[in-house]
Amino acid sequence: MHLHVRYVPYFCNLIVYSKTIPGDLILLLVQCEALAFGSTAMCGRTTFWFWVISAVTFYGATWEHYFTNTLILPAINGPTEGLMLIYMGHFFTCFVGAEWWAQSFGHSIPLLGWVPILNGFPTYEVVLLLMTVFGVIPTVSSNVSNVHKVVQARRGSMLLAMAMLCPFFVLLVGILAWDHLSTINLIASHPHMVIMGSGLAFGFLVGRMILSHLCEEPKGLKTNMCMSLIYLPLAIANALTAQLNDGVPLVDEFWVLLGYFAFTVMLYLHFATSVIQEITTALGIYCFRTHHCRCDKISISKFKNVAAPVFSQCSVEEGSAGEIYKSNTLFYCFKGTSRVSTDKNPQQPDSEAATDQKHSIKDR
Repeated sequence: MHLHVRYVPYFCNLIVYSKTIPGDLILLLVQCEALAFGSTAMCGRTTFWFWVISAVTFYGATWEHYFTNTLILPAINGPTEGLMLIYMGHFFTCFVGAEWWAQSFGHSIPLLGWVPILNGFPTYEVVLLLMTVFGVIPTVSSNVSNVHKVVQARRGSMLLAMAMLCPFFVLLVGILAWDHLSTINLIASHPHMVIMGSGLAFGFLVGRMILSHLCEEPKGLKTNMCMSLIYLPLAIANALTAQLNDGVPLVDEFWVLLGYFAFTVMLYLHFATSVIQEITTALGIYCFRTHHCRCDKISISKFKNVAAPVFSQCSVEEGSAGEIYKSNTLFYCFKGTSRVSTDKNPQQPDSEAATDQKHSIKDR
């Protein structure tokens, strides 16, 4: 996939807003928070499922935004109430201890010990169940409902829209199948590498969907999203060899898991660097270097009205060549067009130049 000039205006806003809410950082925080809470609550292999419920809601929100162009959060949502509950859980553990989560639900909360179904389960599993029932299911249902309304309004195919969910579910099924066939119980013995590797593969899927949305690609499944899945069949095949070789796999499971983690790291880094390289090449800018835009007062004020989100973070200084606008967005642009400039002294529009010439003649 290549970025063309007509995509430049979309990436203007992308670069501006990505400085405040970087999606990569959010994905990393989701993985680390799942591991942190799993360690705090002594969840063991259930830590993986805490990452799953957070990933499902994140992917569902991105999928909905892909079709609706809006991000609709319910009254109770993950970015606010969900994070607050997690913080409260960590503080609560300071007072009751980590073993409180590992006890049976009836022992941890005696007032609810009469509930026959939940009484025998560990407290962290009951919390996982409640989060799924009251948080994940309503959120995903809302995502599907909103996408269905938009697809119906556009007379599109809901089956084609649902196809974009397939890579994520194949990723989850592949990891669970690998863990089931593994001789070392992967998720329980190496949860950090499993969650971080799967999280990077998940990040590739989300990033590819966001890029497809920004570039206005045709709706439907993107075949290169399956690049994050090509390692799993090899890992599952290696686990199957243990059944033919008296429980000893062809390659040690630890090294296969380490290779999975390394593969997802390289895949995501290649995706991120290639996108950054194409954006910077299309815009004629640098990724980690800024330069000043020197513009005359008339033209820059007009640019401010047209590209307000870009210049809202600029500082103004007086200089010999006019006003110097320092911007950490590196460029200015016209919304809705493909005109982008990084020149230090851009030319005034013809109409403004003619007006200035008339004023100079009158002065003479």
